[in-house]
Amino acid sequence: FVVGMYADDEESESKNDFFEVLDTETHTWDPQPFNCSETKDKFLNCRTAFIDGKFLVKPWIHREAVAYNSKEGRWDMVGQQMDHYKFSASCEIQNVLYSCTHGVFRWYDNNAMMWRDLKGLVGLPMFGSGANVKLADYGGKLTVLWEEELPSRGPDSGYKKMIRCAEIALERRNTCEILGNVEW
Repeated sequence: FVVGMYADDEESESKNDFFEVLDTETHTWDPQPFNCSETKDKFLNCRTAFIDGKFLVKPWIHREAVAYNSKEGRWDMVGQQMDHYKFSASCEIQNVLYSCTHGVFRWYDNNAMMWRDLKGLVGLPMFGSGANVKLADYGGKLTVLWEEELPSRGPDSGYKKMIRCAEIALERRNTCEILGNVEW
């Protein structure tokens, strides 16, 4: 799935959302963009995620997220709960969406339609609100990548940028708790 915006012509200031789907069997894109009234101005500077068979689109500006339900071929409003965290650092692992926003790790509970704190994470450094953090799925484990500035030694005193990472095993304790165990 790909989302974006386009203008009907080069002089037009009016932009329309578009949504295209790649057919993985034929390796071809839909010939025409798909428009939908629920997505008006949703695809400008947006963030996306895929979870539970739905393609989520969260606009960077303060608007509600929408989800494309691929099984039913329709757009649905997601609501304020999913909307709260902007997928700035997020990834999906085994049908659970994880996010790190302002240094806080959370996961999205689809059943309760709310974000929950990821428990554990002993040994992981605290990240400030401006930290550059990325998340990825690494064989079912959560990988956290971040930048650190360290003082450099020698005649070129100053700082050097280091990219650090951690691998976190995830254990679901019950329907509303996931524990993250920092392995390295």
